[in-house]
Amino acid sequence: MRRGGAGHAADSSPHHLGVVYAFTPLREQDLSLVRRWLLEPHVERWWNDGVEMPYPDAEIQEYRDAIQGHDPTYRYLALIDERPVGMFQHYRIADDPEYAAALSLGEDAVGVDLFIGEANLIGRGHGSPMLRKFLREVASWAWATSAASRGGSRPRSSARARSWRSTGRTTA
Repeated sequence: MRRGGAGHAADSSPHHLGVVYAFTPLREQDLSLVRRWLLEPHVERWWNDGVEMPYPDAEIQEYRDAIQGHDPTYRYLALIDERPVGMFQHYRIADDPEYAAALSLGEDAVGVDLFIGEANLIGRGHGSPMLRKFLREVASWAWATSAASRGGSRPRSSARARSWRSTGRTTA
C-alpha cells in the first residue's frame, strides 16, 4: 500500500473501544456530507472564523480545490467501522506564509486539523485515538521530514489542546 499523498487510504486495527478507524481521501461526492457537518453547531463553533465567507460555501470550495489538486492541503474522511464520521486534514504550514510567520515553527512544520461531524460521537473517546492513528498512519508518512508538529489553531480550544497532549504533542 502506498503511504502518504492524496491517494492514500489508511487501514486501521481495532483499538480499546472495539472499533476500526480509517481515513480515505476526500472526494467530490463527499462534499455534501462535509457541508452538513460544517453547519453542525459543535463544528461551526470552531471552523467558522468569519474569514472564509460565505460560510460554509467558501470552505467547501477550498476542499474542492484540494480534490482537484489546486490546494496543497490533503483532506480525508474519517471513518469509524467504515462509516464516515468526520474530516481530517494535514498541510505544510509554510504553504501559508502569513500563518507560518505567526507561528514561527520553521520550514518543515506540519499542521493538522480535524473535526468529528456526528454530534452523537462527541465526548465518546474517539478524538484522541483517531488523531493518534491519523498522525501515525497518514500525516507522518506524508511529512516524514517534518521536525515540528504543534497545534497552532485559532481560537485556542481547551478540548483541542487536551487531544494534542494525549498524542504527545504540544500546543503553540
